Order: sequence, then C-alpha cells, then structure tokens
Amino acid sequence: MKKINLDGNILLAWAVGLAYAAGALNTLVLAPTGTFLPNTDSLIVLSLGLGLSLWWRPVRLSLNLSAKTWLALIGVLLLQLVFYRFDYADSLFFVLVTLGLMLLLSVYIYTIDNKQLFMRHLMYGILLVGVINASIQYFQLFNPATDFYPLIRPLASGNTPYGNVAQRNEASYINAMALVALLYVTHIHYAAAHFNKKFLLIGFTVLLFLLGGALGMGSSRIGAILPLVAIPGFMLMQQGLIKDKFFRLCAVLVLYLTAYFFGVWLLQAYGLQTIADRIIHGEFNTRWSLWQQSLMIFLDSPLLGSGWGTYAHEGIEKSGNLLWFAYSTHSHFLFSQIGAELGVLGLLALMPAGLSVLRATRLKLSLEYAGAWSIAVVTLLYSCTEYPLWYVRYLCIFVAVLAFLDTRTQSQEDVVTSAAYPLARLLGLVSVLLSLTAVYYHIQYRQIANVFLYLQASQTNTAEDFELYEKLPNPYGLSYAQEVFLFSILPTSTDKIEEKTTLGKRVSSHILSREILFKQGVFLTLNRQPEQANNYFKASCAINYGKECDQTRADLRQLSNDYPEIFQAVKQLSEQW
Repeated sequence: MKKINLDGNILLAWAVGLAYAAGALNTLVLAPTGTFLPNTDSLIVLSLGLGLSLWWRPVRLSLNLSAKTWLALIGVLLLQLVFYRFDYADSLFFVLVTLGLMLLLSVYIYTIDNKQLFMRHLMYGILLVGVINASIQYFQLFNPATDFYPLIRPLASGNTPYGNVAQRNEASYINAMALVALLYVTHIHYAAAHFNKKFLLIGFTVLLFLLGGALGMGSSRIGAILPLVAIPGFMLMQQGLIKDKFFRLCAVLVLYLTAYFFGVWLLQAYGLQTIADRIIHGEFNTRWSLWQQSLMIFLDSPLLGSGWGTYAHEGIEKSGNLLWFAYSTHSHFLFSQIGAELGVLGLLALMPAGLSVLRATRLKLSLEYAGAWSIAVVTLLYSCTEYPLWYVRYLCIFVAVLAFLDTRTQSQEDVVTSAAYPLARLLGLVSVLLSLTAVYYHIQYRQIANVFLYLQASQTNTAEDFELYEKLPNPYGLSYAQEVFLFSILPTSTDKIEEKTTLGKRVSSHILSREILFKQGVFLTLNRQPEQANNYFKASCAINYGKECDQTRADLRQLSNDYPEIFQAVKQLSEQW
C-alpha cells in the first residue's frame, strides 16, 4: 500500500486556515449568545489539525518569545482563580483551554522545519476566506431578499452588507488581511513564473477590485484605515529598491482606491449608509465612555484587575459617575480591556508578543516575513477599536504570524520523524481529544440554544418553561447559559426578589441583552433599590449605541403609568439621562 506523502507544514497551515474559515464564515453568530458556537467550531478544526500535525511530524518543542505571552496570561488567570470569586468560574475553563492550545500552536510553528512553506499555505487560506466573504457581501447587496441561511447570513433591511460576521468592522478586517495575502501570493507566483504573468496580473486586478469594493461597501471607519496600513506595510517592508517599491505601491493604491470608491458608489446607488455618513454621525462618545470605564476599573484593582469577564458588571457600577454611559462587555481597545480585567500583570504579559512585532520591524524582510508582519500590525490596529483576539478564528491567525516572526536558526537535530520525542505525540493526542470535547460542547450548546429559539417563537406558560429548564443539559463550563435561560423565564413579581436580583446581577454581566438588563432593573425596583435599578435601565438604553433606547423609555413609561407608586421614583431618575 502506497504511503501518503503529506507535508506536516502544509497540514498545519490548512488547519489554522480552516479554523479561521470555520469561524469567519459561520452564520451561527445569530444563535443566542452567539460567539460560543463559532469559537467552538474553530477549536474543533484547529485542535484536530494541530494534533494530527504533532503526531505526523513530531518536533523538539521549545518556548519562543511570543509564546511567553500566552503562558503568562494563563498564569494571571490562575492567580485570579485563587484570589477572586467568579460568578461563573467554570466558564474560565474555555479561556484556559484556548490559551493552552494557542501556546502549543505557537511553540510548534516556531520549531517546524519549513516555516516559509507554512506561511505560503496560510496566506492561501486567508485569501480564500477574504474572497468568499467579499463575494457574500456582493450577494447580500444585490439579493437582499434571497434566503440562503444557514449558508449566507440574511441582510437586515437598511444594513450595509458585511458577510456572515457579526458587524461591518469585522468584515473589513477579514478583507484587509485578504489584501495582504493577495499581494503576497501575487509576488510569490510572479517571481517564480508559475503562471503566465499577464494572466496573473489580470487575476490580481480582479481580486483587488473584489476586495476593495467590499471594503467600500462595508462603510467601516477602521475598515477605511486598515488597507492603507496593510498595503504599504507589506510593499515597503519587503526586500528591494526603495524606488521600485514606491512605484509599485502607488500603482496598487490607485487600483485599490478606485475599487474602494466603486463600493461606496454602490452603497449610494442602493440608498445605504456610506463611510461619509458614518464619519459625520460618529459614535466617539461611546468609545470615550468605555475607555473612561476601563480607567476607573483599573484604578480600583491595578495589580490583578477586576477579574476576567467582569467588565460589563463593573461598568454598570461606574455608570453613575459618567456623564455619558455606554454599555458593553468589552472596552473595544485591547490594552484598556486587559488593564481593566487583568491589571498591570496582564499588561506585562502582552510584552513578549509586542516585542516579537517590534523586533521584526525592518525594511528588508522576505515576502513571508513582510506578510506576517503586516497581518500582525493590522490585527493590533484593529484591536484598538474592537476585540478580535477574543475570537478563536482571529486569535489563531495572530498567534501563527507572531510565532513565524520569532526568527530562529534551525538545526537538523530539532526535527525528528521517529518517536524519539514522545512528548510532541502525547500533546498531539491531547489536542485530538480536545477536538472531540469541543464537538461535545457544540452539541450541548446547540440544544440549549434551540430551547431559547423555541421560547422566542412560541407562547408557553411558566410551568412549561420550567419543565424545559429542568431538561436542559448541564455540562461543566456552561452554567451561565443555564442561568440566562432561568432568568429569562422568571415571573415579574416580588416573590424571592433577593434571589432574583442576585441572579440578574450575574447574568447581565455576561450577556449583551436589552431585555435582560431591563428585567434586572424591574427586579431591583421591586426590591426598593431605585438607584441601582436606574443604572440597569440606563445600560439597557445605552446598549447597541442607544438604538433601543426609545423602547426602554417607552417600557419604563408604561410601567410608571401602570404602577406609579413603585416605578415613579426610578422614572424620575431616568429623566436625568
């Protein structure tokens, strides 16, 4: 029987690329508390691919610079588990497992024998995902009423197209990374003359126009900046004469900007919001409020932070000290988020990753290093306005390019093809078992999510609701999902009101939901705590950039009219918002 000749470097690259695709093209972000399922799907693919790679191509593992960031973050979280009391300590299981997998991915990429081949195939994957995402955006624009769910996420009326992801900035980040990959792939094949150069340049122009137009259609403000960093970052950092690089850069920028403004024109033709509209009607107050909250939280616990996942709760507690309050589970700025939740120790943990990028910054990089550096910089820049590294699909790409940038002199003794180093194969087996565990959690969570969707679509009575609750699966790590369900079915009454407000405090710290925040405000009002209730009503008003504030005010007004002796005081407080 002929032995399959599969290069371990290629296998690993496509494992990372497919894990990226499994999250970035996933329509399950529409599921209740939807980040869990795309993250789990990415973990399934990544851990399986990494495990098979470690078994197929075992290496002598050694700790690289950027891997120390993931190891240090694990240490900080373990310290918090010792010294802090978490509402859902079991949910940190997923965070620690993810960081452990990223640590293993980083040290393995650092020690593989052909990193250039790995990066080439990873770039193919990044480009493929970007092209698919951009194509979905065009499909959504031209066919908004066509329902291809769950393959393609439906476009809500009046929204700009942004693919299957949760919001426009995310789509622009995917497309910006794809631009880097497109430049890399074109340079590689042009230099090697793998294809007819005329057809190669035609293909490059078509794909550049596709991606550039999709970026224009995204109408994202950070999306307008990322390509203007990604394209020069790649083209100026690679080897070559400055004059030649500058000439090629100008030509590419002209093509890209033409495509970008074509995308803007398409939005205007369809009567949708363009980048100019979003700049004029910007939400700077929202970002400023989140950064203020981060500073207040950090100053309360500067060394170890407030605790992982506590940002939303701490923000509500600080809302009374802010003229403008924006509610979110994240600060939308990497360093303020880490500083608030993990403190100085968390910020120090980021230093090795930052040093990896800075150490690689020079003007004569190979094509692979220029591409990896550009993607790392784009990711860090995007992390200053959003939180991509909280998603496995983007974190694995970031970990991969950082490990690639950790340059190393390779010796033949480092690479083995026998069982001489059983640790690598043992870790590979653990990684495969982790993939199977992720499949189990995906199935369990889907069952919980389906019950949520059933309740939203039907009119059941309270007794039936509690029967469903009793039948929910209860795997370790998902206690928060069970409690969200329980809180959503609790009757609005003063019966066991202390237990209800305690539960609501836990639940509202983890789930972005106007209904949950408003219900907690009602319970606190019934418990004679109008000031605290006001904070939750304000949070329900501030969620989603205040787009649902009118509904919150209307609901509160109705309660005040129906039960003036109970809700009049909190309504008067709400008039000060």
